[in-house]
Amino acid sequence: MTRALPATFNNGARPLVMAYIGSDDPHRGDSKAAQGLGRIIANIMKGDYIYLDNAMLRRSFPLVADSPGLLTAHAKIYGIPDIAVGTFTARFMETPFRRKVFTVSALNEGMGLIYIPRGKRVPGFVPHHLTRQLLAAEKAEFKKHYPQIEGPLIAVMLGGKKLARARDLAAHLATLASAYPKATFFFCPCRRTEDMKDRAIRQLKGELRDIDTLAQKGVPAFNQRLKDIFANLAAQPRRSSLSSNVTILDVDYEQAIAGYNPYLGLLASADQIIVAGESFSLVSEALFTGKKVYTFEPINDYAAIENVISLELTDCTKPLPVVRRPKPFDLTSEIAKGIVQTYWKKRLTPVQPLTLISLQQALTKKQAAILQGNTAPGVTP
Repeated sequence: MTRALPATFNNGARPLVMAYIGSDDPHRGDSKAAQGLGRIIANIMKGDYIYLDNAMLRRSFPLVADSPGLLTAHAKIYGIPDIAVGTFTARFMETPFRRKVFTVSALNEGMGLIYIPRGKRVPGFVPHHLTRQLLAAEKAEFKKHYPQIEGPLIAVMLGGKKLARARDLAAHLATLASAYPKATFFFCPCRRTEDMKDRAIRQLKGELRDIDTLAQKGVPAFNQRLKDIFANLAAQPRRSSLSSNVTILDVDYEQAIAGYNPYLGLLASADQIIVAGESFSLVSEALFTGKKVYTFEPINDYAAIENVISLELTDCTKPLPVVRRPKPFDLTSEIAKGIVQTYWKKRLTPVQPLTLISLQQALTKKQAAILQGNTAPGVTP
């Protein structure tokens, strides 16, 4: 038996979609993904979108102690969300209106497995908050802060807490640097790399700075020293002018969060993107740019994915080719569609319909006639 079609949502004719991250770090990949999914879901459902975290709630309701109480106080004024996205949305289950909210609390890594059909799933990719408009704006801002980039801009995105083979990565980067007449390497940490004092980052960036003094001693001494610094560096002749042609930039994570964060602008501006370490979000966001992404010590095997290649399988003695996909790889919209379909399925019927349209198509002609008022009430079809 099918249920009656809902005429309204929790707060009237328009649905309310919320990205709620609780006390989580708003800069985390999961937090950003909740925001991106929330906006897309609201757009699909032609509803309203709102972002919320506990810091905002505590400023508005300083006398309320716990998360369920904060959510309840907010809902009494601003309405009950129909869909809430975020890893902390389970808190809605402790509110008086828990049965009215469809919560999406899976971690980023599990979103695709839950909300994308089996045949379309791609392991290792997660939703995000990026849009083309956002990247265009961030690219313009990046140019204001870094107006004099010399040569190709090579972004080195650092994920995870450490790299097991940081010296090997630095060796690949040193080899790659020698392939360009001029080049700029920009090292950008993520939240988990803490700051640029981390051992891995020192090896990636600090050791490369030794090139300046080593190059002055001539090619043989330069090559020998690189072998000593980097465990698996292959012997090959290098130009002694390498150091003067390489610019190394970096940013401290805490300073970036407190002030200007170049991460998105770097993604948009970079000619090449290298993702080092364990981060689904860094790879997924880099792929959204349409550029080829080079990985080192990834958390996932991306061998079967177009536009993703291991840096270790790349000939770093030559400049990296410039590759742009006209349609960037992105699963965020597909996951959002899956969430909307699941919401309708759970709300409308315990059986199979996924949308209002599919539900109406599933009704028999006599049932449809009853709903339209063309058959006398009480008549069993």
